[in-house]
Amino acid sequence: ARVSRAYFTLLRTRGGDAAPVQHAPGGGGDRRAKIENATDGRPVTLVVHSAGVIDDAASRTVDYRRLRSTIDPKVAGLRELAGACPQARFVSMSSWAGRFGNSGQSGDAAANAWLDAHAVAHASRHLSVAWPPWEGSAMVASIPEAIKKSLIEAGVTFVEPEEGLDLFESLLASDSS
Repeated sequence: ARVSRAYFTLLRTRGGDAAPVQHAPGGGGDRRAKIENATDGRPVTLVVHSAGVIDDAASRTVDYRRLRSTIDPKVAGLRELAGACPQARFVSMSSWAGRFGNSGQSGDAAANAWLDAHAVAHASRHLSVAWPPWEGSAMVASIPEAIKKSLIEAGVTFVEPEEGLDLFESLLASDSS
């Protein structure tokens, strides 16, 4: 949540109107109405899709419900947002887990791989950023210290929020040109 709030702050400092909208895919309610309410009816030109659910489990224990709980916020969420904001460009916050996997996160890895593939297929209006882990995020906070230490020893870089926001701002600037 802290990192998502930082995205909105960054977008606002760049002169944009940024409004966070939380909505569970398929969870009832009208996403379009929530977006129109949050933006006071102004057209939406950019959507930063930063959905994610933590539900780590060994692969042998992952059932359909658990898999859907991690895939739907990213995949169904993006589909619903694209339908609600047909003129907008999209930036999806993906993860290195989509490319390299991540122990206990098969659903999240699959969802991130789908976001990355969708961005390739819809490159004119969708950018997917496969981030390494962000310090200060809920996902990194859930990593046990011993595992985090072994990831660092294996060469995994954890992005500091300020550095990540600078990179995000550079991506937005280069994508808009």
